Amino acid sequence: MKNFLVISFILMISFFTKAQYLENNPTWKERIFFGGDIGMNFGTNTVLSLNPVVGYRLTNRFSIGSGINYFYYKTRYYYISEGSALGYNAFLGYTVIKDIQEILPFLAKGTGLLILTELNMMNVRKIYVPPFDNPVWNYSPMAGFAIQIPSGGAKRVSYMVISAMYNFNENYYSLYTNPVIRISFWF
Repeated sequence: MKNFLVISFILMISFFTKAQYLENNPTWKERIFFGGDIGMNFGTNTVLSLNPVVGYRLTNRFSIGSGINYFYYKTRYYYISEGSALGYNAFLGYTVIKDIQEILPFLAKGTGLLILTELNMMNVRKIYVPPFDNPVWNYSPMAGFAIQIPSGGAKRVSYMVISAMYNFNENYYSLYTNPVIRISFWF
């Protein structure tokens, strides 16, 4: 019964997203988007992160993509510790509401509500003291919601994406603590 429900859900989503085509019949090049986010924190803990992404809009509601993650960390609590982590991610985005202005008129036209899922894999070997001899991969499956705010011209729309996600594998080695809040840009 459980397998039947999972297969039914996948088929339903596949059918629904297949039925939703991009407006104005864009070329495959117009479906590709780039972007990412940069994170910074200075003080007792210094954190720098760089997360570029590339994605593809399968339909006007469904996007997939992947990216590379770099994370630098330095702390001066009881001792000085410094390290970095490198990893990658894969994500899915589904636009639940394409124009939320119909519900909340104070938001910009074209502002959308998304469901985001992401699987993030980071090699955290060089973050912890002492550093591990072998790679230590920490995976972070995350899911949540985002507001997608459009900007740019009529030819190519860019978005600022403000997301709030939950890390389902938050542990000692996690670089992402709950809640995971991001401001990203997609071009």
